[in-house]
Amino acid sequence: MSATTKNLIFVTGNAVGEYKAVAQELSRNLYKSVYLDHPCTPAYHYQTTKDLAAEQSYFFSQVLFYGSLPSRKNIVVSIPDLSMKAILQFLILFEDIKKYVFVVVDDRSFITTFGKQRYMD
Repeated sequence: MSATTKNLIFVTGNAVGEYKAVAQELSRNLYKSVYLDHPCTPAYHYQTTKDLAAEQSYFFSQVLFYGSLPSRKNIVVSIPDLSMKAILQFLILFEDIKKYVFVVVDDRSFITTFGKQRYMD
């Protein structure tokens, strides 16, 4: 794996928010960055659980590929239901890489509020 420091930037928000647009804008404006969109389609949209597992596996292989490239310093991930479990998955994936982790919460909607209990899982 790469010896350079990586920035893992998680952008999350509620369903009516603009968190994906925020994540894309961050990746466009940050030096040497890549944008990855976490598959957030509900499980019932897939034919089988095997299809869902394949989609998740494909996403994490993309993350690992781009994260190991020395030409990528910032990995911006948009993920709607960010939890401590998801953050730990990324930390384990990048175990051998020196990294900084940032969480950006886009909660500009008045309909729902970002719950702190998500990080208590």
